Amino acid sequence: MNYSDKKNRKNGKRYDCKTQEETLMDFVPIVNILFDEDGDGVGSFHDTVYEATGVSHSNEKLKEIFFTLPKDVQMIALQWGLSDTVFGDKAYVFIKEKINGKNQDTANTSSRL
Repeated sequence: MNYSDKKNRKNGKRYDCKTQEETLMDFVPIVNILFDEDGDGVGSFHDTVYEATGVSHSNEKLKEIFFTLPKDVQMIALQWGLSDTVFGDKAYVFIKEKINGKNQDTANTSSRL
């Protein structure tokens, strides 16, 4: 039984659980707040993305990058903030692997030509 198929009972009533993605969509306003503030969190995430990509991005682009992260990584940021070490480490690894995967795909395509 997967996450979205679970049924729970509360006070004798049966209700459906939200999927992780549906739950995350409830937090979009919170994500907007995280990125609209000029706090350390946005700066930390900017630095993480910069270290992984070598490119400095605007807050809007950082928000787009945030939504490409795996849902479990996004949930860490929502729970602990953008400056959380665990979130930063997982985001860095994901972004770096995504870039390396693209570079390997490009290299494989070039070698076939």
